[in-house]
Amino acid sequence: MKLRALKQKTSAAWLSAALVCIPAIPVTLAQLAPQPAWERTSDGDLATITSDSGAAISFVPPRHWEAQQTASTVTLRSGHRRIVVEIVDRGEGDPKVEAERILRLDRIGGIASGFDGGSVSVPDSDLSGPTCVLVATEYTGHCAVLLDDTVIVRITSIGTAERPAAPIDSIIASISENSAS
Repeated sequence: MKLRALKQKTSAAWLSAALVCIPAIPVTLAQLAPQPAWERTSDGDLATITSDSGAAISFVPPRHWEAQQTASTVTLRSGHRRIVVEIVDRGEGDPKVEAERILRLDRIGGIASGFDGGSVSVPDSDLSGPTCVLVATEYTGHCAVLLDDTVIVRITSIGTAERPAAPIDSIIASISENSAS
């Protein structure tokens, strides 16, 4: 059996190059997109985040930290310490299963996380849920997964051995739910 010589080598080369390069386009564009600025927090600041359906919460961030905010997430940093507060719409499933799903996402991202048996609730609100611990290569921390009938609020705090994770109790205590837009 005799193989025929490729007659369209140039076209095949261009097609191969396109197939290799196309997946890199979204990654490149994401890196070029402007990132929200970091702003220093001060007394009296109030951060507000909103889920896709318009459910919103507000909370008081720690003083003198730097904050970076998107519509549904606030990231706070102070040196190597980080606190992330995020809100998403809740599905119709069992609250315990929903909370476990959130921790599974950590594991996919390379962070060992698990519930520690504790629970927290937001004063004057239906938001409540389990507390958890996080361990990554250089970081450790704690978190809470708060749920009500409409949203899930995830609060994560991480730090290093030299600068342990900041407590999240004051953030939880300061949360207030806002009316949907």
